[in-house]
Amino acid sequence: MANLFPTGQIVSVIINSGNVFVGTFLGFRHHDDDDVQEIQYFFIQLTTAVGPYVIGEIIALNSALVESIGPVTA
Repeated sequence: MANLFPTGQIVSVIINSGNVFVGTFLGFRHHDDDDVQEIQYFFIQLTTAVGPYVIGEIIALNSALVESIGPVTA
């Protein structure tokens, strides 16, 4: 997953609730715990507002909720 998108790439992320988040890919983080399966979070800075989130806000998306992620091209 680490090399899917370069930092700074504009991406569109669709989660299983149907919400679509568009923003600048900032990176990812793994969470490892002996009792919990590895969870990966994608961090993006929004370039469009979604629900309670505003443009410029940095959000973390749990990879288990992601249905689709891809680059946004002009």
